[in-house]
Amino acid sequence: VRYLTAEERASLKLTVKEGKLYDASGKLFDTADASSAHIGGEGRAIFTMDSAGNVYASKFQEVGVFHHSSLAAGEPVAAAGEIVVDKGVLKLVSDRSGHYQPDTVFSNQFLNELRSKGVDLTNVVLKFMGR
Repeated sequence: VRYLTAEERASLKLTVKEGKLYDASGKLFDTADASSAHIGGEGRAIFTMDSAGNVYASKFQEVGVFHHSSLAAGEPVAAAGEIVVDKGVLKLVSDRSGHYQPDTVFSNQFLNELRSKGVDLTNVVLKFMGR
C-alpha cells in the first residue's frame, strides 16, 4: 500500500468556504467521478481527518494499492470513511474504512469539525456502521 508524503497529502486537502468543500486547487470539490473500493462506492471519495481537523480526500481507491491509510501515511486519524459531494455540497458521509474501522465517536468528530466550519449537515445522509 502506498503512503503519501506530506507534500502529496497537501494536494488532497479539502477546505471549507461559505459552507462548501473545496479542493487544494481552490475548485469546488465534487465526487461524481470518484470511486471507492467498497461495494456501492461509485461517486464516493475516501477521506481521513487528522487530529488538527485537516481533511484529506481521494477520488481514487484500489485494494492493495491506495487506501485510507495512504492518505494518513499509516498514522492514526481522528476520522475516516467516504463522502459524496456535489459541487461543494456535502451529501453523504459514511464510516467505511477497512483499515481504521472508526467507531461512531470518530465520525461525530468529523461532523462536528465540518459544522464548526459552517457546513450545513441538515440534509446530509449518514451511513454509520455503529461500531
